[in-house]
Amino acid sequence: MIGLSKAITRAQTKAPDKANDCKVVFNVQQPTAEAILNISDYFCWAVQRVFERGEIRYYDYSSDKVALVQDLYDFE
Repeated sequence: MIGLSKAITRAQTKAPDKANDCKVVFNVQQPTAEAILNISDYFCWAVQRVFERGEIRYYDYSSDKVALVQDLYDFE
């Protein structure tokens, strides 16, 4: 909720004359009910392990489905 508070403060600073009447809804999904969440979560976790630990065994399992992975922190 800290991020939401910061966003509200920034919006009020940028446009103090506009009303903040947005409705925010958080939909919490259970992984067992949404298989697609499991797939995306696994893939993100596998990519994270490559970048943080150099461990590619989990990434290799699904790498043939990926066209490009771009490292946003590689400035060379």
